[in-house]
Amino acid sequence: MAAELVRKAWLDLTYRGMQVGDFCTGFIYTDQAQDSLDHIDVKLEDRDGVWQGVWWPQKMDRVEASIWTQDWESPGEMQRMFCGSFEINEPALDGPPDVVHIQGNSGKTSKNNRTQKKDCAWDDVRLSTLAAEIAARMGFKLRWEGNDRHYERVEQRHEGDLAFLERLGRETGNGVKPVNDQLFVFAGLTLDSRPPSFTLKRSQALGQTPLITHYRFFLQSHETFYRCIVFWYDLEKQITYKGKATNPDKPTGEVYFVNTRRVVSDADAQVLATSLLRDKNKGEKRAQFSLMGNVGLRAGFTCLVKEFGGFSGKYFIEKATHKLDAKGGYTCTLDLRKVLGY
Repeated sequence: MAAELVRKAWLDLTYRGMQVGDFCTGFIYTDQAQDSLDHIDVKLEDRDGVWQGVWWPQKMDRVEASIWTQDWESPGEMQRMFCGSFEINEPALDGPPDVVHIQGNSGKTSKNNRTQKKDCAWDDVRLSTLAAEIAARMGFKLRWEGNDRHYERVEQRHEGDLAFLERLGRETGNGVKPVNDQLFVFAGLTLDSRPPSFTLKRSQALGQTPLITHYRFFLQSHETFYRCIVFWYDLEKQITYKGKATNPDKPTGEVYFVNTRRVVSDADAQVLATSLLRDKNKGEKRAQFSLMGNVGLRAGFTCLVKEFGGFSGKYFIEKATHKLDAKGGYTCTLDLRKVLGY
């Protein structure tokens, strides 16, 4: 009989050039696919008071985190998930016993640069050019894999830089994600079209990873639409531009009318209608799975869900939450949405 695997999982945490993972009594890493920063939540035991002295986190201090596993799926196997580099915010001390609680967000840019409200305007500019300019002033390098668009004029109306790009992304079918030193702009439909990275099915047994420990499916009935119609009257040219997009998975239903977004052609209106319909409907079918920890489970991947009747199909991972405890227990929770074909 084969020996049972003795699985091991641990945290590698680097702070000011020091390895401090042994202090950890609890760790949560939240990996977001888009429109949010990745996040860590760490608890560190401090019975000797070192964290309350010279180690106390200062403004702009950073930590790097990785999750390691050994003998997790097969004997002798060792795997690593690099979670990223995180700017520490809101450190706290709890007790007794003394525990230091730190949280951190990914992205090498200050909170002020992300959230400070700004008013700017651009004329005759492409979205990719605008995104590169915004990324640079936030301290990022742009990674562009998005749907591009030309603007005769576009305005940032008392918005933070990240919120501004996220708004433009929703109108062009793009996702936005800051991670480490990059600002990633990507076409949502392109990610949905990626081949599945793994399968989740009801009949999975202990030897088939990822092991499911709990699942939940739910439907969003409000704010989902059969069709989106965009129209805009150009007063100067006395032309009305129109665009229409239809959800192929709905035979009929509510229509979403939009006449508040400026467009410059019928083709522009069509792109906007498709993007807004997708943004409204992408959360209609959702699922959440709790699993044995697995360093290969990342946000932005797709997976197949099988043996769950009408809920089966291809899903996109919007969020992956990885948790480690003081005893080496390692679990993961996936938040999924069913992919759209448009």
